[in-house]
Amino acid sequence: MAPLSLPSGLPGCIEVDPGAMYLCCLTPDAALPDSEVLAAAALCHVLDPDLVYEPFCADFGPCNLAHTWRICQSLRRLTAAAAAAGLPLLLLVGAHPHRHANAAAALGAYRVLLRGMSAGAACAPLRALCNLPPFRDASSGTPLFGLGVEAVVAGLARARDAGFLAWHAGGGFDLEEYEHYEQVENGDLNWIVPGKLLAFSGPSATPRHYGGWRTFTPEDYVPYFRATGVQAVVRLNRRMYDAARFTAHGLAHHELYFPDGTCPARDTLHAFLALAESARGALAVHCKAGLGRTGVLICAYMIKHHGFGAEEAMGYIRVARPGSVIGPQQLYLRAVAPELAAQGAALRALAAQRALPPLDRGERGSPAADQENGGDWTLASGRAGAVEIGAASAAATSASAKDPQRPALHLHPRKIPLAMDFDKALPSDLEDLAADDGSGWRLSTLPSTSSYAGSSRMGGGLLNAAERGAAAFAGVFRTARRQSTTG
Repeated sequence: MAPLSLPSGLPGCIEVDPGAMYLCCLTPDAALPDSEVLAAAALCHVLDPDLVYEPFCADFGPCNLAHTWRICQSLRRLTAAAAAAGLPLLLLVGAHPHRHANAAAALGAYRVLLRGMSAGAACAPLRALCNLPPFRDASSGTPLFGLGVEAVVAGLARARDAGFLAWHAGGGFDLEEYEHYEQVENGDLNWIVPGKLLAFSGPSATPRHYGGWRTFTPEDYVPYFRATGVQAVVRLNRRMYDAARFTAHGLAHHELYFPDGTCPARDTLHAFLALAESARGALAVHCKAGLGRTGVLICAYMIKHHGFGAEEAMGYIRVARPGSVIGPQQLYLRAVAPELAAQGAALRALAAQRALPPLDRGERGSPAADQENGGDWTLASGRAGAVEIGAASAAATSASAKDPQRPALHLHPRKIPLAMDFDKALPSDLEDLAADDGSGWRLSTLPSTSSYAGSSRMGGGLLNAAERGAAAFAGVFRTARRQSTTG
């Protein structure tokens, strides 16, 4: 196939696949050539309608797993059609920089998830796109951390290598199930580590109705949890329901409270990892929204047991469950990652020496494995998508053979992650425990004993402050921010 001869007036075009695929990120003053001229030179496709993202605050991407799947399938069909026509494929993207970043992440995802490329090879041609804005977290205020396109692509490649996503090997993706359960009116849940760790929004004690949907109670989740191998619930936020409403149905319940928007203390982090490592089935983890505190602990598990880097873990989880990991939690993950990675490498080396399977794949959460190990649960016949949850039933069918259609946006009110500006936060704004909360978390005036080495002044300070409580956390945050802006 001959290289694309670019018409005049079409700047900003990069070659993604030599002679076969090009990406053109338009600029505000760019004028498209005549459509007949473009049609004669290439098979053209405008990516903008495919780059769907529903923001929480000022965040703008990356696209969630369902839309990433749609884009990947669309690109697969388009490349085949272009090859059949003997033309290169020309992808056009609008002038806004956010579109450029989302388009680059989507193309990188296609190259690692469908074509099986390494993250480095997938991103190599995309580096010609200059000044791509980094993705930011879902909180309000000034972002503390920028997540680059390459981190998102590398996270998806790591998830593929860990067996979370097998699209490159012909593995399907249940599009309807994902989009059903990720909606707040259907449970607001996502599998992050398949068969092992599920993130979901915190249940309420009684249903609260908001227009056409309501909040979920513990009983609403029980059928889905039992059908998919969830054997324990981990609560990270203040007590909003009685744990007996899960334990009465045979689901264990664990309390690991730490304040909203903050980072876990050392004991909390290692208690969570110990729970996940010892659990014979899957864990369902929630905080208030199931995004910040939930996301940071699940990322820590992926760093230790699946070899993710901190940025890779955040890149993947924000595709699997948008809005995850907010504010200072991003710096915290970078600070704890080296220690967690070293612990995970030591465990894998020991397992290899003993010829034992590692504890990080979630096999113990599968029906077959639990039967072999004497497990006392069985997966109901049929797929989890057919399990009724709450007032709705997911009549899901596999989307792997379907032409993925773009749905209307679900503009329902969402459970927003903590949108707090710690520079201005008052003690009354922080979710400290009341005297009767009973989970054992209290502010302490003792000096921190944390020995973590932070990756920045703010990262290290936040690690220490996490040991002392929410007010200390906010204070250290303010000081570090002032130092970082004046130094």
